[in-house]
Amino acid sequence: MKFNRAAVIIIKRDKILLMHRFKQGQEYWVIPGGTIEPGETPEQTAIREIKEETNLDIEIDEIFCTLHDQFHCGVYYIGKNPDGMVKLGGPEAVRQSDENFYSPKWVVLKDVKELTLYPKEIKKKIIDVFCK
Repeated sequence: MKFNRAAVIIIKRDKILLMHRFKQGQEYWVIPGGTIEPGETPEQTAIREIKEETNLDIEIDEIFCTLHDQFHCGVYYIGKNPDGMVKLGGPEAVRQSDENFYSPKWVVLKDVKELTLYPKEIKKKIIDVFCK
């Protein structure tokens, strides 16, 4: 299976790391991750994207799920041993504006139910697995 996106679910105690977004007048949340570049494995992409977007060094634990929809074919990993202070970096920091806002944030897991988290299938799986 050929993936074009890799993302990482990072949970620390009772919180999950999410990217708060505001784009084209819409406010929503996503799992940190991004596009797989030529020559990269999905795991390499996941580690690179987390470092760029959140400043964290992580290890990949296992695949949480895969998702195929009209927007992408993605693999979602579970990350472990997050190390560092969370802050925005990489291309997202360069693109940051009032109209295209990025902010990595630790969110209490039980609060995920109330968020507009995309893709919706990932939100459901996170709630089913981690918010019991």
